[in-house]
Amino acid sequence: MWHLIKTNLRRHRHEDGLQVLVAALISAVMYAIGAVANNEPILSDASKRLGDLDIVPILLMIVMMVLALFAISFLLYFNTLLIARRDREIGLYRLLGLSGAKLGLLVCIESLMIGIFGMALGLLLGLIISPLLGMVLIRLMALHTPISLMLSFPAMVDVVILMGVVYLLVGSINAIYVQNPLRNFIRQQDVSAAPKPQTWWRFSLGIAGVVLLAGSLFTMVHLLPVGGVLMHILPRTQGRLIPPLLMGFMLVALLLGLFLVFEEFLPGIVAWFQQRSQMKTRNAHAISRHLIIKRLQGNAHSLWLTTLLCAITITMLGSSAMLFQYNQDLVQREIPTTVVAAGAGVDNVTKILAKAKVKPTQAIILSSKLVYAEIRLRDQADQVRKQPGVYNVIAMRDYQRAAHLQHYLAPVRLRGNEALLMLPTRTSFRPVGARRNPDRAIILPGSDASLLLTRTTNLFPTGRNNFFDRGLLVSDRTFDMLEGTTDRLYMARLPKSKATADALRQLQHLENSQNLQEYVNIGSSERDGNDLRVTDRASTTLNFWRNPLGIQSFQQGIVNTLYGFLFFLILLLGGVFVVATGSILLLKQVIAARQEARHFQILKHLGMDPRQLRITIYRQAAVVFAVPFLFGTTIGLCMISVLTTYLDNPPSRYLGLMILIYAIIDWLFYEATVHITARMVDEPVSRWAID
Repeated sequence: MWHLIKTNLRRHRHEDGLQVLVAALISAVMYAIGAVANNEPILSDASKRLGDLDIVPILLMIVMMVLALFAISFLLYFNTLLIARRDREIGLYRLLGLSGAKLGLLVCIESLMIGIFGMALGLLLGLIISPLLGMVLIRLMALHTPISLMLSFPAMVDVVILMGVVYLLVGSINAIYVQNPLRNFIRQQDVSAAPKPQTWWRFSLGIAGVVLLAGSLFTMVHLLPVGGVLMHILPRTQGRLIPPLLMGFMLVALLLGLFLVFEEFLPGIVAWFQQRSQMKTRNAHAISRHLIIKRLQGNAHSLWLTTLLCAITITMLGSSAMLFQYNQDLVQREIPTTVVAAGAGVDNVTKILAKAKVKPTQAIILSSKLVYAEIRLRDQADQVRKQPGVYNVIAMRDYQRAAHLQHYLAPVRLRGNEALLMLPTRTSFRPVGARRNPDRAIILPGSDASLLLTRTTNLFPTGRNNFFDRGLLVSDRTFDMLEGTTDRLYMARLPKSKATADALRQLQHLENSQNLQEYVNIGSSERDGNDLRVTDRASTTLNFWRNPLGIQSFQQGIVNTLYGFLFFLILLLGGVFVVATGSILLLKQVIAARQEARHFQILKHLGMDPRQLRITIYRQAAVVFAVPFLFGTTIGLCMISVLTTYLDNPPSRYLGLMILIYAIIDWLFYEATVHITARMVDEPVSRWAID
C-alpha cells in the first residue's frame, strides 16, 4: 500500500503540489492572523487609540471565521476537481482486484499526507510572514509598537485543529467516493469529448447573456437614476420595494448573463471567426482555434466562478483602499489645521494655548451668523426634497481670509443676493444649475431677504467640524443686512514643539472629561424666524449639534487606526482570494493538458511545427486567464462606482495599484500554467499510456 501511495503522489505531483501550496498559504495566513490576535502590545496600543479594548480581537476573530469557512469550501471544491480526474485510475485498481475498503484507505491516507505537508509548510511560512504582516498592520494603523518574531502556540493549535478537520473530511469524502467508481470508469473515454456544435439558437442564448450582463452593469453604474425612473412609473406603495427588488434582479441578471456569455457567446464568437476565415488560414491556426473553443466550453463553470471571485476581490480591495484614502482626506476637510474651535470652544483653546505659552504660526477667527432656512433640491433619483437645516452664514471677506490657510478653497464670485451652499455631502443631489435643477431660492423664515442658490460645495471655511449642519456663503452686503445669532469660528496652525504637544493633550483631556457638544433646537418659534439659541443639550425632536473643539492629530490617529486595520484585513482576504482564483484556473488547465497531451503528441508526430504547438498552448492559457480578469475587473469597477455615488471627491490613487498587483499575480499563475503544460506535452508518449 505504501508503494502505491508513493507512486500516486509522484504521478500526480503537479496537482498535489499545487494543493499543498494552497493549503500552506491558507495555514500561513490563519496563523498570522492568530498571532496578531494574541500579540498584546499591538492589541493594547490599537485598542487605546480606538477607545475600545475589544474591537480589534473581535474583528480578527470574525476574519478568521470567514477565512475558515472559505478554506473548508475552497479545499473541498479543489479536492473535487482532483479526485474526479482519477476515475479511470481508480476503476483500473478495482478491476485489478483492489478492494473498496483498501482503496478508500489509500486515498484517505494520501489526503492526510497532503494536508500534513501543507499544514507544516504553512506554519513555517506563517512564522516568517507574521512579523511582516505585523509591520504592515502597524504601518497602516500608524502605531508605534515594536515588532519581533511572533511565536504563538494558541494560533498553531487553531491552525492544526482546522486543517486537521478539513483534511479528515476530505479524506472521508474521497474514501466514500472511490467505493463504486466502475460506472465512472466505464463512461470515461480515452478521447475527450469534442466541443459542442455551435448552432444559431445556442449563439442566441449567448447574445441574450450579453444583453443581461450589459443591462445589469448599466443599472449598477446608474443605480440612483434608474431607481428614480422606476419610482415615477410604479405606484408609491410599490416604490418603497424598488431598491431591494432592483438589486435582486440586477444580481440575478449579472450571474445568469455572465454564465451564458462563457457557456455560449465566447465559444460562438471563436467558432464564427474560425468558420469565416478557415479558407484563409493554415490548418495549424484552425486547430488552435478549435482547441480554444474546446477549452472555453470545458471551463465555462470554472471561468464563471473565477470571474466572480475576481470581481469580489477587485471590489473588496478597491473599495477598502478608496475608503481608507477618503477618510484620511475627510479629516483634512473636517479639521484643516492643527486645531479648530467654534462657539464656547474658542475661549477654551485660546486660554490653554496662552497658559502653555504656545503662539500659533497662523490663526484666524471668523464671524458667522446662525439662521434656520429651507430649500428644495432635486436628488439623483430625480425626486425634489425639502431640506430644512441650520446654516452658518459666512461673508465673502471672511471666506477669502480662510482661503489663505485652506489653499484648496476654490475662488468664488457672488453678486447681489447670490449664495453658495456648503453641504457635508453633495453626491446625493443634482448639481445646481444643471438641467431640470435650475437655480433655487433659499427661504429664510421671518426675513425679507431672498437668496438665490447658484452653486454647492463640500468645502467649509475653518473645516466642517465647526458647523452645526450646513453653510451659506453670501456677499458682504447681504451678510451685513442678514439677521441671525452671532457665532465664532476659529482655526490655528501650531508649531511642532513639546509645549504644543502638552497643550494638545490638555485640550484632548478637556474634550474627553467634559461634554462640550453644542446643540441648536428647532421648535415652532425658530420656524417662525426667531433667533436661534445654542445650548448644551437637545430638547426638541429636530435638533442639530456640533463638537466645538477639533484636534487634527487625534482625529487622524483614530481614522488611521480604524480604517488602516480594516484595510489590512481586506488585504489578507483579498490575497487569499487572488491565489484561490489563480489556483483553480491553473489546476483546471493542468488537468485538461493531461487529457490532451496525447493529442499534442500525435500532432507532433504528424508533422505539426513544435513552435506552433507551443503557441497554441500559450493562447489557450492566455484566453482562460485573461477572460476572467477582464470581465471580473469590469464588474468590480462597476460595483465600486456604486460606492463612489455616495462619496464626495472619491480618491482613486490606490485603485489602479490594486488592479495592477492583481494582474501581476494573475500573470504569474499564467506563466506557471504554460510552463507546467509545456513540460507535460514534451514528455514521451509512453508516460501517458500508463495513465
